[in-house]
Amino acid sequence: MGMKLFKKGLGAFLLGCSLGTLVEARDYTGTWAFGAIGQGAVAVGQQEIKEKSDAGYDLGASLRYGLDPYWSLGLSYENLHFQNDIRVQPILLTPRYSFWPEEEWTPFVQAGLGTSSGIYSHQFNHFASKLGVGLDYFMLPNLALGLETNYHYISDTGESRNHLHAMSAGLVLWFYFGVSPDEVEARTNRLREREYPQSPAAQTAEVPLPVDSDGDGVMDDQDACPNTPGGTKVDIHGCPLPPVETTPVAPPPPAPPEKVTIELQVLFDSGKAKIKSEFKSEIQKVADFMHQYPTTHAEIEGHTDNVGNVDKNMILSQQRADAVVAYLTDHFDIAPSRLTGVGYGPTKPIDSNMTVEGRKKNRRVVATLTATRP
Repeated sequence: MGMKLFKKGLGAFLLGCSLGTLVEARDYTGTWAFGAIGQGAVAVGQQEIKEKSDAGYDLGASLRYGLDPYWSLGLSYENLHFQNDIRVQPILLTPRYSFWPEEEWTPFVQAGLGTSSGIYSHQFNHFASKLGVGLDYFMLPNLALGLETNYHYISDTGESRNHLHAMSAGLVLWFYFGVSPDEVEARTNRLREREYPQSPAAQTAEVPLPVDSDGDGVMDDQDACPNTPGGTKVDIHGCPLPPVETTPVAPPPPAPPEKVTIELQVLFDSGKAKIKSEFKSEIQKVADFMHQYPTTHAEIEGHTDNVGNVDKNMILSQQRADAVVAYLTDHFDIAPSRLTGVGYGPTKPIDSNMTVEGRKKNRRVVATLTATRP
């Protein structure tokens, strides 16, 4: 009677599962699964239990949750029923490791720990465990049939304190639910490819690449103006753009010649026209400038302070100017025609003649030379 009910229930469960939502078989992370267990079992190990029992059946159920693509954790209830009214009902927490979760055939190993109640000579409730291997086959995206074999161990089965060792083998029908639409689509596409495989020619055919025959950057299937001449600027439809009118731009005027200037200043002792050695390097700089710019001319100005007779100061200022001119022509080969010495006496002071420092600055020879750098 019990076996008939189990078969009817199993058939109804299978029909309901076939109408379930499709899921992606290769990754059940975060997904719940319900399993119905139907196995055959036989006692092994203790002689007393083996003699008093024969092969029995194992009915049960399991609820499993996917931790990641490989690991899942289940809670199972089983009812191992042997002859001579020996019954064991373990409730186990069972972690499982699946080796190739992306495949339709997925081998696994599992181990369970928990407690078991049951009846042998008396009712009992003791530690229980199991260790097993198996193989799941995904008949539908949300439906898998598992073939597994397990070794069961119950620490005590009653007053006789006989340990129970049993081996079971059978089927578990798994239904998976609670997955995302993306997983549904991925699994559906994989099923279609398996149901309607492409021909070898279709599998190896290359997809034609878009072509731009005239090289204008617009593909032929979108080019409204094919055969555009090379180098022509086109719009998004491949047609030539209208010419752009441009206004000629006048070149910028040439930059004006650059002016370069050098100044000379030589100071003299009171009443003297002798060039002091400390100013000879300044005169050399003027000579170098005139050699670099051979078209330059210079007016060498001589000046005095206002001490003494004006006429004598005029003569002294001319002597100072002539001394500088002579130094330039004699020591640096500057042509005399490029130099003019003029004495201005005390008429153009640059500082006050009321102080010693001011009079020192007024006893001078100065010149300013300007040239044009090409």
